[in-house]
Amino acid sequence: MVTMRKLIMDFEDETVNIKGAGQETLAKVIPRVIGYVIDRIIIWGTGIMITWALSIISDFEMFKLSKSPIDSIYRFNPLQGLFSLTIFIIVFLMDIFMAYMLYKTNGFTPGKLAMKVRAVKKDGSALTFSESVTRELMIKGIGNAITSGIVNIISLFTASFSNERKALHDMSVGTVVIKVSV
Repeated sequence: MVTMRKLIMDFEDETVNIKGAGQETLAKVIPRVIGYVIDRIIIWGTGIMITWALSIISDFEMFKLSKSPIDSIYRFNPLQGLFSLTIFIIVFLMDIFMAYMLYKTNGFTPGKLAMKVRAVKKDGSALTFSESVTRELMIKGIGNAITSGIVNIISLFTASFSNERKALHDMSVGTVVIKVSV
């Protein structure tokens, strides 16, 4: 039975049998959420910083102060759409980079590494690049963008209430997130 204490504090250590590796301890929900937040801060921070730097280099009007606050609110600036598109493209590329990191580091992203958790295939095989892209980009990145974060909420509940603490992105490619000692 899932209690509020398990959902929030998640005290019990649960194990899962990974083929070829034996019993591993499942990562708790809170460290997984914190790791995800770290990854998103890196992704969005990079997107905003690069876009901001490009706007300074290109003398982008959006960042200049107007003499009148009313003037800046009602003045149409066609470059504002370009600003949003630039952030979107950079965030998309950073999501692909995170998927590549997950693939190359055998289950780690910066957030997972900081929280000492790792995504592994339950059957013991290594994550392929396409599985990493499905997990990180299609479900976490694009899925959340399209649904305005509803996928995150559903993933939080599925990770909290499922037997192997699997979120939607884990279910999509057959992974579990385990504790590691780094």
